[in-house]
Amino acid sequence: MDRLYPIFLKLTAVPVLVVGGGAVATRKVRRLVESGAKVTVISPESTEELQGLAELGRITFYSRTADKADLAGFSLIYLSTDNPQVNAKLAQAAIANGAWVNVADGPELSTFYLPAVVERERLQIAISTAGSSPALARSIRLELEEQFGSEYDLLLEVEAYLRSLILDEVEPSRRGELFRRLAQKLPTICREAKTPAQLRENVELLLGKEIFSDFLEFEQRIARFFR
Repeated sequence: MDRLYPIFLKLTAVPVLVVGGGAVATRKVRRLVESGAKVTVISPESTEELQGLAELGRITFYSRTADKADLAGFSLIYLSTDNPQVNAKLAQAAIANGAWVNVADGPELSTFYLPAVVERERLQIAISTAGSSPALARSIRLELEEQFGSEYDLLLEVEAYLRSLILDEVEPSRRGELFRRLAQKLPTICREAKTPAQLRENVELLLGKEIFSDFLEFEQRIARFFR
């Protein structure tokens, strides 16, 4: 079995082709659009959601059957038709062109797989079974969603803010110690805080007041998590 290499991609403005217009293709298009990809969909049929995205100009949609010539110019391709022979033919051509290909219900034809994902604002946890058991991947995702709740949105917002301050204002020899303190204590601090002010006070106790250059900015940045 090939050993898979996990990766997260920045797809903003990247041309991506989706062949197929059913429910499976729609789910993939939805996530691609959310990721900022420049999505083209080719299918003789489409869901209402795809039609709506096309009308809003968020995707390019061609209402016809795809052929090999349509693959040119795309390095990332999703094949989601209900015809295995069509998927196989297009997958072989796309791979020959050097594209990365995902075939719905065709792991043996794919060069990458779509993981089950636990997703918060900043946190993403991807689970893969190398295409062998999507049902197991979904089951693991549900378990992780309970373990990593919405408090991790607050935690990572605080972490991002503090990391920037530490890099800007703390001498290099002390940074490692402060980052270790954050990793150990910040989850509990965020989980137990009832107000932005309480959270800031507890972070001050952990890191020291000299870290903060603007208390008000910090509290305003995290206030939305306490509404």
